Amino acid sequence: MPRPKLHSDDAILDAARRVLLRVGIEDFTLQAVAVEVGISRAALIQRFNNRDTLLRHVALRHTEVTRQGLEGMDCEPGVQGLWRFLCTLVCGMGSGEGIANRLPLILQETRDPEVKRLANERYRLVQHAIAIRLPPDIKSRDDWGVALQGAIAGATMQWLYDDHLPLDQYVLQRLKFTMERLFPGETFRLPRPPADRK
Repeated sequence: MPRPKLHSDDAILDAARRVLLRVGIEDFTLQAVAVEVGISRAALIQRFNNRDTLLRHVALRHTEVTRQGLEGMDCEPGVQGLWRFLCTLVCGMGSGEGIANRLPLILQETRDPEVKRLANERYRLVQHAIAIRLPPDIKSRDDWGVALQGAIAGATMQWLYDDHLPLDQYVLQRLKFTMERLFPGETFRLPRPPADRK
Protein backbone atom coordinates (compact mmCIF):
# COMPACT_ATOMS: atom_id res chain seq x y z
CA MET A 1 0.00 0.00 0.00
CA PRO A 2 1.51 3.37 -1.01
CA ARG A 3 2.28 5.87 1.71
CA PRO A 4 -0.05 8.88 1.88
CA LYS A 5 1.29 12.12 0.44
CA LEU A 6 2.08 14.63 3.15
CA HIS A 7 2.28 17.52 0.67
CA SER A 8 -0.08 18.16 -2.21
CA ASP A 9 1.31 18.72 -5.68
CA ASP A 10 0.01 22.31 -5.54
CA ALA A 11 1.87 22.96 -2.27
CA ILE A 12 5.07 21.60 -3.81
CA LEU A 13 4.62 23.67 -6.97
CA ASP A 14 3.96 26.83 -4.95
CA ALA A 15 7.12 26.14 -2.95
CA ALA A 16 9.05 25.49 -6.17
CA ARG A 17 7.90 28.86 -7.55
CA ARG A 18 9.07 30.60 -4.36
CA VAL A 19 12.48 28.95 -4.75
CA LEU A 20 12.59 29.87 -8.44
CA LEU A 21 11.85 33.54 -7.75
CA ARG A 22 14.27 33.64 -4.82
CA VAL A 23 17.30 31.97 -6.39
CA GLY A 24 16.71 32.30 -10.13
CA ILE A 25 16.67 29.72 -12.90
CA GLU A 26 20.42 28.99 -12.78
CA ASP A 27 20.37 27.94 -9.12
CA PHE A 28 16.95 26.28 -9.23
CA THR A 29 17.52 22.65 -8.25
CA LEU A 30 15.40 19.74 -7.14
CA GLN A 31 17.40 19.69 -3.92
CA ALA A 32 16.54 23.34 -3.18
CA VAL A 33 12.85 22.63 -3.74
CA ALA A 34 13.00 19.48 -1.62
CA VAL A 35 14.53 21.46 1.26
CA GLU A 36 11.88 24.19 0.90
CA VAL A 37 9.06 21.64 1.04
CA GLY A 38 10.63 19.36 3.63
CA ILE A 39 10.72 16.19 1.54
CA SER A 40 13.54 14.15 0.05
CA ARG A 41 14.94 14.85 -3.40
CA ALA A 42 14.05 11.24 -4.30
CA ALA A 43 10.40 11.84 -3.37
CA LEU A 44 10.38 14.95 -5.55
CA ILE A 45 11.85 12.99 -8.48
CA GLN A 46 9.27 10.27 -7.95
CA ARG A 47 6.47 12.84 -8.35
CA PHE A 48 7.91 15.20 -10.98
CA ASN A 49 10.60 13.14 -12.71
CA ASN A 50 13.21 15.88 -13.34
CA ARG A 51 13.93 19.61 -13.16
CA ASP A 52 12.47 20.45 -16.59
CA THR A 53 9.23 18.62 -15.87
CA LEU A 54 8.98 20.38 -12.52
CA LEU A 55 9.48 23.75 -14.24
CA ARG A 56 6.68 22.96 -16.69
CA HIS A 57 4.39 22.03 -13.82
CA VAL A 58 5.32 25.27 -12.02
CA ALA A 59 4.40 27.23 -15.16
CA LEU A 60 1.11 25.35 -15.45
CA ARG A 61 0.29 26.00 -11.79
CA HIS A 62 1.21 29.71 -12.17
CA THR A 63 -1.13 29.94 -15.16
CA GLU A 64 -3.98 28.35 -13.22
CA VAL A 65 -3.39 30.59 -10.18
CA THR A 66 -3.39 33.61 -12.53
CA ARG A 67 -6.67 32.47 -14.08
CA GLN A 68 -8.31 31.92 -10.70
CA GLY A 69 -7.03 35.22 -9.36
CA LEU A 70 -8.34 37.19 -12.33
CA GLU A 71 -11.70 35.40 -12.25
CA GLY A 72 -12.00 36.13 -8.53
CA MET A 73 -11.56 39.88 -8.98
CA ASP A 74 -14.54 42.21 -9.28
CA CYS A 75 -15.37 43.08 -12.86
CA GLU A 76 -16.48 46.69 -12.92
CA PRO A 77 -16.54 47.91 -16.54
CA GLY A 78 -15.90 51.60 -17.00
CA VAL A 79 -12.99 53.97 -16.79
CA GLN A 80 -12.61 54.07 -13.01
CA GLY A 81 -13.32 50.35 -12.60
CA LEU A 82 -10.61 49.65 -15.16
CA TRP A 83 -8.20 51.97 -13.34
CA ARG A 84 -8.85 50.25 -10.00
CA PHE A 85 -8.24 46.88 -11.64
CA LEU A 86 -4.99 48.08 -13.25
CA CYS A 87 -3.82 49.51 -9.91
CA THR A 88 -4.51 46.19 -8.19
CA LEU A 89 -2.70 44.32 -10.94
CA VAL A 90 0.37 46.57 -10.89
CA CYS A 91 0.55 46.84 -7.10
CA GLY A 92 0.80 43.04 -7.10
CA MET A 93 4.16 43.44 -8.85
CA GLY A 94 5.66 44.87 -5.67
CA SER A 95 8.70 47.08 -5.36
CA GLY A 96 10.81 45.15 -7.87
CA GLU A 97 12.95 43.40 -5.31
CA GLY A 98 14.25 40.14 -6.74
CA ILE A 99 13.46 41.05 -10.34
CA ALA A 100 17.00 40.10 -11.36
CA ASN A 101 16.02 36.47 -10.76
CA ARG A 102 12.91 36.85 -12.92
CA LEU A 103 14.69 38.07 -16.05
CA PRO A 104 16.53 34.81 -16.79
CA LEU A 105 13.22 33.04 -16.16
CA ILE A 106 11.62 35.12 -18.93
CA LEU A 107 14.41 34.03 -21.27
CA GLN A 108 13.84 30.41 -20.25
CA GLU A 109 10.15 30.82 -21.10
CA THR A 110 11.10 31.56 -24.71
CA ARG A 111 13.19 28.37 -25.01
CA ASP A 112 10.74 25.71 -23.84
CA PRO A 113 7.70 25.53 -26.16
CA GLU A 114 5.30 24.36 -23.43
CA VAL A 115 6.44 26.98 -20.91
CA LYS A 116 6.27 29.62 -23.65
CA ARG A 117 2.71 28.56 -24.49
CA LEU A 118 1.72 28.89 -20.84
CA ALA A 119 3.36 32.31 -20.51
CA ASN A 120 1.48 33.43 -23.60
CA GLU A 121 -1.74 32.11 -22.08
CA ARG A 122 -1.13 34.17 -18.92
CA TYR A 123 -0.59 37.30 -21.03
CA ARG A 124 -3.84 36.60 -22.91
CA LEU A 125 -5.70 36.15 -19.63
CA VAL A 126 -4.49 39.55 -18.41
CA GLN A 127 -5.25 41.19 -21.76
CA HIS A 128 -8.78 39.78 -21.70
CA ALA A 129 -9.29 40.88 -18.09
CA ILE A 130 -8.33 44.41 -19.13
CA ALA A 131 -10.51 44.36 -22.26
CA ILE A 132 -13.70 43.33 -20.43
CA ARG A 133 -13.26 46.23 -18.00
CA LEU A 134 -12.98 48.87 -20.70
CA PRO A 135 -16.05 51.07 -21.15
CA PRO A 136 -18.55 49.40 -23.52
CA ASP A 137 -18.33 52.24 -26.04
CA ILE A 138 -14.61 51.67 -26.66
CA LYS A 139 -14.01 50.12 -30.06
CA SER A 140 -11.37 47.41 -30.50
CA ARG A 141 -11.47 46.47 -26.83
CA ASP A 142 -9.26 43.41 -27.37
CA ASP A 143 -6.64 45.55 -29.09
CA TRP A 144 -6.74 48.03 -26.19
CA GLY A 145 -6.36 45.14 -23.75
CA VAL A 146 -3.20 44.11 -25.57
CA ALA A 147 -1.98 47.73 -25.69
CA LEU A 148 -2.52 48.41 -21.98
CA GLN A 149 -0.88 45.13 -20.97
CA GLY A 150 1.96 46.11 -23.31
CA ALA A 151 2.23 49.47 -21.55
CA ILE A 152 2.66 47.62 -18.24
CA ALA A 153 5.27 45.26 -19.71
CA GLY A 154 7.12 48.09 -21.43
CA ALA A 155 7.20 50.25 -18.31
CA THR A 156 8.50 47.27 -16.37
CA MET A 157 11.41 46.94 -18.80
CA GLN A 158 12.07 50.70 -18.66
CA TRP A 159 12.19 50.51 -14.87
CA LEU A 160 15.22 48.21 -15.10
CA TYR A 161 17.25 51.23 -16.24
CA ASP A 162 15.38 53.96 -14.38
CA ASP A 163 14.70 52.45 -10.97
CA HIS A 164 14.52 55.63 -8.89
CA LEU A 165 11.04 54.56 -7.72
CA PRO A 166 9.72 51.17 -6.62
CA LEU A 167 8.57 49.11 -9.61
CA ASP A 168 4.84 49.32 -8.94
CA GLN A 169 4.91 53.10 -8.44
CA TYR A 170 7.01 53.59 -11.57
CA VAL A 171 4.70 51.44 -13.73
CA LEU A 172 1.59 53.13 -12.34
CA GLN A 173 2.96 56.57 -13.21
CA ARG A 174 3.60 55.46 -16.81
CA LEU A 175 0.19 53.79 -16.97
CA LYS A 176 -1.51 56.91 -15.57
CA PHE A 177 0.01 58.93 -18.42
CA THR A 178 -1.39 56.43 -20.95
CA MET A 179 -4.84 56.37 -19.34
CA GLU A 180 -5.01 60.18 -19.31
CA ARG A 181 -4.45 60.19 -23.08
CA LEU A 182 -6.94 57.38 -23.67
CA PHE A 183 -9.59 58.99 -21.47
CA PRO A 184 -9.06 62.78 -21.52
CA GLY A 185 -10.87 64.62 -18.75
CA GLU A 186 -10.77 61.64 -16.37
CA THR A 187 -8.77 61.78 -13.15
CA PHE A 188 -6.59 58.85 -12.18
CA ARG A 189 -5.41 58.82 -8.58
CA LEU A 190 -2.32 56.83 -7.73
CA PRO A 191 -2.71 54.45 -4.76
CA ARG A 192 -0.58 55.05 -1.68
CA PRO A 193 2.49 52.85 -1.37
CA PRO A 194 2.28 50.13 1.30
CA ALA A 195 2.99 51.43 4.82
CA ASP A 196 5.75 48.85 5.36
CA ARG A 197 7.78 50.12 2.40
CA LYS A 198 10.91 52.11 3.20
